[in-house]
Amino acid sequence: MPSPGSLFIRYWAQTDNSMIGLAARRWLEAMVAIPNNGIRVLPTNQQGFMGDWTAHIGLGMVAIDGPYVNVVCCPPQRWAWHLSIRIPPSRDGSRPAETTSGDVEIYTAGHRNILIVPPGVYPASKLEVFSAMKYQALVCGSEADAQWWRGVGAKPITMAIPQGPGRADGVALLRKILFPGDS
Repeated sequence: MPSPGSLFIRYWAQTDNSMIGLAARRWLEAMVAIPNNGIRVLPTNQQGFMGDWTAHIGLGMVAIDGPYVNVVCCPPQRWAWHLSIRIPPSRDGSRPAETTSGDVEIYTAGHRNILIVPPGVYPASKLEVFSAMKYQALVCGSEADAQWWRGVGAKPITMAIPQGPGRADGVALLRKILFPGDS
């Protein structure tokens, strides 16, 4: 349970055993190592917590009762998408059926947003690229991925997942990326 004054992370993640899910879980393990924070995991895949992710199912119920950082690590088609909804006619016939549509994204205005780009995965649409460009920090795990993002005008941070020797330094850098104003 987070303590008063905690730093909260709302983490949208691919929570399965796919390549992206594995990377997302390793990033979660690094975020858990940041002292004095609360993390709420929100699955972006339809099935919810699967495979090795089931060990973290309790993080799907963590209450966020203060300001938070919005962190995203999932496939680009979940960063932003076009949604159409059919609205049935009114029962009394006074309003005909209609369809409403619009673009939807995980980026959350009014909060710090961090996009952790899955390794070797690139957006397939302009909508996904435009959404990614809104994030205050875009983290790439390799220089090759960072170079792709520089090609579309982004200023990515190249950072490997903090693990193994040097993990403490990587966790400290991750904390600075997530919470830049925190001492």
